[in-house]
Amino acid sequence: MFYYQVDFYDSDCERRQESGVLCAKHYGEAAHRVVDYYHGSQNIVSIYIEEWMDILTEDEVIKGFEKADVKD
Repeated sequence: MFYYQVDFYDSDCERRQESGVLCAKHYGEAAHRVVDYYHGSQNIVSIYIEEWMDILTEDEVIKGFEKADVKD
């Protein structure tokens, strides 16, 4: 499981930041999935990916997002 942060341009050409969690076998697959989800590398300014454990409690997820949340 991977946590990601992405800085990207949306369909209205507005710069935005989002974060989320996805499942992948390795970092390369995780990065590829983020790029696909955000409609290609031409729309992405930067990506941060961090590997998380396979099983997480709700508290661990909340703490993880608080620790690594996208900052302006």
